[in-house]
Amino acid sequence: MGKAGYKAEEDHRHFLYTHYLKILKEFRPAAFVMENVKGILSSKVGGELMFPRILEDLHQPGGRNGPRYQIVPLVISNHDSDKDVAGKRFILRAEELGVPQARHRVVLLGLIEGIDPAKGKRLVPLSERFGVSDVIDGLPKLRSGVTDREVGSWCEFAEYVLEKARDASNDEAVAAKLEKFAASVKKRDPGMGGRWIKGATDGDRVPDHLRSWLIDPRLDGVLNHEVREHMASDLKRYAFASAFARVHGHSPRGAKEFPSALYPKHKNWKSGKFVDRFKVQLSGAPSSTVTSHLCKDGHYFIHHDPSQLRSLSVREAARLQTFPDNYFFEGSRGAQFKQVGNAVPPWMARQIAGVVHSYLKP
Repeated sequence: MGKAGYKAEEDHRHFLYTHYLKILKEFRPAAFVMENVKGILSSKVGGELMFPRILEDLHQPGGRNGPRYQIVPLVISNHDSDKDVAGKRFILRAEELGVPQARHRVVLLGLIEGIDPAKGKRLVPLSERFGVSDVIDGLPKLRSGVTDREVGSWCEFAEYVLEKARDASNDEAVAAKLEKFAASVKKRDPGMGGRWIKGATDGDRVPDHLRSWLIDPRLDGVLNHEVREHMASDLKRYAFASAFARVHGHSPRGAKEFPSALYPKHKNWKSGKFVDRFKVQLSGAPSSTVTSHLCKDGHYFIHHDPSQLRSLSVREAARLQTFPDNYFFEGSRGAQFKQVGNAVPPWMARQIAGVVHSYLKP
């Protein structure tokens, strides 16, 4: 994005914020919730931190004639660092609230003057974490499409890709893993999925607290379980990266851990600025933050199973966001990814609503 683009986006955000304050002044709701990225805590204008100014604006939107609010955190923090900086106590960490995703957002709850801040019930962080496999491994297996060549037999092509990645690998353990998966892809073509795939999903692995929330037994199939196409060269990188992650427990980080034969043709590849350019979502850990960038490419969201050779489907991203399976996303696949990535995880939103209700109920 150029300077003009950043300026336009900044002006748009300022307009929305000003409009938000105007709404609070005119309608005087008993409570409000405001969400933003964590970077808001360190954002500066003219060398001045903006977060204290935001708190001041929200405390009495509209100045003297506006309503008065107390801004309170939604969660009882167990992080020592949160006690040192006032703003950090407003951070909600999705993975601490039962969401299989590491998503950190600043969420402010405003209570109008007269509501006792001690009345409500705040969220308590969980010690248990839930991983990617817990919510996506019960979905039907898929495979990528290929953008730069005709593929007559997917099974033969997948075997070729895995073998090429094996030959490129300078890590014996990763090469052995790739050889094993190359032998496993000869059986059948799982297809690229679609907006509707008939057949029930396996929900046994889904954690208890999310099972009835995500899975609708009335659905005899899966919605929005479709994947994008990739270049053959990227699929070789995906194969290596997912096998590497299985062996080492983390994605290969840039030029230092990718074999030279799989380097992308990018002039800055060796600069160290793109260490996460190809990122596997580890099976046993919460995913990284699901963002709308998924509408552009899937390089940051590589499936952990090397045999599937792909990035995540819309439905898999939706499950990591905790959208129920019966939620249908409209529009093109890119538009669907954008809708998923821009959302607050519904399971987290439900808990936020519970806190607000605890303050407003009679």
